[in-house]
Amino acid sequence: NKAAEKVSCPRAEKIYPDICTISLVAVGDMNKHVDKLLFWDDVYGFDMSCMKKAVIPEAVVEVLDPNTLISTASVIKSYYCPLVEIACLVRR
Repeated sequence: NKAAEKVSCPRAEKIYPDICTISLVAVGDMNKHVDKLLFWDDVYGFDMSCMKKAVIPEAVVEVLDPNTLISTASVIKSYYCPLVEIACLVRR
């Protein structure tokens, strides 16, 4: 039933924010690079560089310094919250 799949929201006009977006942007931050990758070259005197392969593909969600952005942000997904279907939010 399509109606049952909708998020229950009798007062949809009260949802804030009413629009959510997922965006991607390229970042060039040498300090973060050193912290996230070069860190593994010397972990308390041990070479743990084999861990870099596991760290590189991980997505990162964090607050960024605007001066480190090297591209414009691109919205890849947008949701109107009062009408979003739960099935749309499930990762496939």
